[in-house]
Formats: sequence, C-alpha cells, structure tokens
Amino acid sequence: MWESINILRGKNKKDEKDKIFSENGEELDQVEPGNRVEEFWKYIFNICKCDLTKKWKEEDIQKMLKDTEEEKVIKSVIKINEQLFFVEEKIAPMKKLEITQEHVTDVIERLKNKKAAGPDLLTPEIFKEIGKSEICLKTITQCFNNEMTSKNKPKEWKESRTKLIPKKKKPTVKDFRPISLTNISYKLFMSIIKDEIENHLKINHLIKENQMGFTKGGRKEDNIFILQYLVEKAFTSK
Repeated sequence: MWESINILRGKNKKDEKDKIFSENGEELDQVEPGNRVEEFWKYIFNICKCDLTKKWKEEDIQKMLKDTEEEKVIKSVIKINEQLFFVEEKIAPMKKLEITQEHVTDVIERLKNKKAAGPDLLTPEIFKEIGKSEICLKTITQCFNNEMTSKNKPKEWKESRTKLIPKKKKPTVKDFRPISLTNISYKLFMSIIKDEIENHLKINHLIKENQMGFTKGGRKEDNIFILQYLVEKAFTSK
C-alpha cells in the first residue's frame, strides 16, 4: 500500500541520485558535487598533458570503434526483443480450458456448508458427498467439458430461486432484500471459469496493483485510505 502511495507522490527509489561527500565527511549540496568532479578531472588532465590519442595505434582505435558499434547493435537488439516479449506476453491468447477432476474436486471442497440451495434443492453438503465417489466425479467432469463446447446451456442453469432477507427485526414490506439462488452445479462450473480467467490475467500482468474490487485479498479500505491521503495532501500543498 505504501509503495502505491510513494508512486503517486512521485517518489521512486530508482530516481534517487547518489550522494557525494567532502573529504571531511560532510554531504555536498546539489550544485557543489558537479564543480568538485570538474575540478578533479581538470587536475588529472593537467598532470598528463600529453595527447593520449597519439599513443594509441591506429588498429587499436579501429578495434575500439568497432567494439563500440557492436555493443550498440547488441543493446538495440536486446531492447527490441524485450519490447516484443512484453507485447507478446501482454496479448497472449487464453488457452483452451480442459476441465480436470482436480478442478472439480477443488471447487467442491471450497463450497461452504449450510448454504441455501437453488431450484433443484441440491445443497453443498450433497455435492461434497457426491465428490467422494470417483464415478460421480468423473461424470461431473465430463459434463462440464461437454458444456464448454456446447452452444446451448441447461435451462436449469438459467433459473433461480428468489429468497427475501429481512433487513430489520420488525420488517415491513419495504424492508426485505431479495437474493437469487442458483443451482450449485452452475456455481461450480462458473467457479472453474472464474479461476481460469483470474490466472490468465495474473500471468499476463493485466491486473493493476490498485485493483481491489473483485480480486482475491483485495480490500476497498486500502483505496479509500489512498484517496483520503491524496485529498489531504492536495489541501495542505495549497
């Protein structure tokens, strides 16, 4: 969180300049280090007044120029490859999903007990018992894979059971909150799809650091804190 705040404030550790100190150990200001460096190299240059280029052989000069050009070409190729890799990684297509029994077992185990069932009245506890059978697990996996290629989904998955939840101890007609209960089988199937999409986004770095909504472990309080900090900072900087 503080890393995000520092980025918004324009603070970046990579941008920090190296400090220069005097012989006495005192830190020099921003202007003085440049003067000190210039004076030092002037001193070095005056000690050796001979023209160093005359001491070099022509073949050494040509070799140095050739090495410099080769180094520039290599750096240019590396930079292009890095850019191509970034683009290729960012737009990498999502692989075709092949649902396995491990996928089905994982989403079944994540079901919470004592939750309301959908129109088919099959509860999470029933699916957990079904998941203990190898034959049943294999059948569910096969059905899910068939649905991945099918254009027409089961009509039962398009239906829901509406339940009214009271918001007060003594509710009136206006004090009920409706929730739609879908079949557990539909929730299992969509959980696998959701997991696959999230993994694809994470692998390709398509989820921003400040994305808190609809992300695992994301807390809206963090973004509210950052927003409040920026507002207060804006007022104090006037």
